[in-house]
Amino acid sequence: MNRVTTLLPLAATLIVIGLLSPERFSMAQPPEPGNVNEARVLADANKGDDWLVNGHDFSERHFSPLRQISENNVGKLGLAWSLDIDSAMGMAAEPIEVDGVIYVSAPRSLVYAVDAVSGKVLWKTDPNVKMDYSTQNSYAVRVSRGVAVWEGKVYVATGDCRLVAMDAASGRQLWSSQICDPVQTGSTDAPRIANGKVLIGYNGSDDMIRGSLVAFDGNTGREVWRFWTVPGDPSKPFETKALEMAAKTWSGKEWWRFGGGDVWTAIDYDPQTNLVIFGTAG
Repeated sequence: MNRVTTLLPLAATLIVIGLLSPERFSMAQPPEPGNVNEARVLADANKGDDWLVNGHDFSERHFSPLRQISENNVGKLGLAWSLDIDSAMGMAAEPIEVDGVIYVSAPRSLVYAVDAVSGKVLWKTDPNVKMDYSTQNSYAVRVSRGVAVWEGKVYVATGDCRLVAMDAASGRQLWSSQICDPVQTGSTDAPRIANGKVLIGYNGSDDMIRGSLVAFDGNTGREVWRFWTVPGDPSKPFETKALEMAAKTWSGKEWWRFGGGDVWTAIDYDPQTNLVIFGTAG
């Protein structure tokens, strides 16, 4: 088998099973770390040599086309290695694998780069997430659903409402940008990439937080646009005509204070139409 199969149980341990073949990752000229782009994701969708984006491809089918594992040999699978994670809290992240390196996040948005064959930690980065802004922020710090890897960078969202970019080769932090207000909430989802932009949302519908989806420039961290999912305070200018129209369908005393429509997961990019498709919470 030339593919790493990675499982994440509800404990702070990264477990890898499979019949590993180190030759798969032995290259005369090692590739650039984190070498992921749109053309490569599209080309790999039907091959499955790597797991380059959340869900494997842009449609997020969470399906591998590989056929080395079948009902005839599944009984031969065994533990290849395991790695204890520096956390007393459980993991919720989907690993990303690029050219024999696994990139995965843990609670407190700790990010690990791990050799897929040996389990050796290549680097570990701690974004130093603050937990004392609010109870919502403190909760969000405990959950990290993964990272995005793109053009030599690794991106992770934090429970104190930041998007952090790291160098895929060293883990060195490149920039940090504000997503939301940590006094109100935090961000727990894995970032997605769409046409060079890093997309991320945040939690909050249960706490009367107004939801939005935010796009950042992948190189600089500059906020490029923000799509508000529900209208805000009508005494202030509406961000778009659509929100102005939507506000007319809301009623009740100070209805805008109830917020809602946060984008905490389920973000898809369709490269054929250049559309972003996402779901919202309550």
